[in-house]
Amino acid sequence: MAEDKKTKEEESEKKDIKKEQPVDTFAKDIENINIRIKELKERTSELRKKGKDPFFADISIRNAVSKIHYAEVTREQKDRDKITALLDEAKKELDAEEQRTDKSIMDEVNQMVEFENMTKGDEKTKKKEESKTVEPEKAMTKDIKEDNNDKEEEK
Repeated sequence: MAEDKKTKEEESEKKDIKKEQPVDTFAKDIENINIRIKELKERTSELRKKGKDPFFADISIRNAVSKIHYAEVTREQKDRDKITALLDEAKKELDAEEQRTDKSIMDEVNQMVEFENMTKGDEKTKKKEESKTVEPEKAMTKDIKEDNNDKEEEK
């Protein structure tokens, strides 16, 4: 019986100690943030394997990771809120990337090359047209030179 009383007293003391210690919400927040980062990184990897380009989401995730160390030092709520906002932004980017049509990066590059070739063609025709037209200043100098030549011939 004496042992039962001691164990009951020890248990009640442990409960009192647990009640006295404040729950460290900061550590839980950081732990949740790290779990969320891990999930977003996995999702980013999956999208890359499918041929998608989650570049902006990846940048947001990396930015959030770098801010964790700062938040651990300051232990301020506003720093945790910034990290959470970055992760929310990354999630939105990943959602948007999943919704985009299955257009491969190679197709996009080819499309850009075709566009550049079209614009180069336009530039060549513009240069040809510009060479045909005479600038007003040059035209004036030609007229003046012709007038001077005519006057000299008359003399």
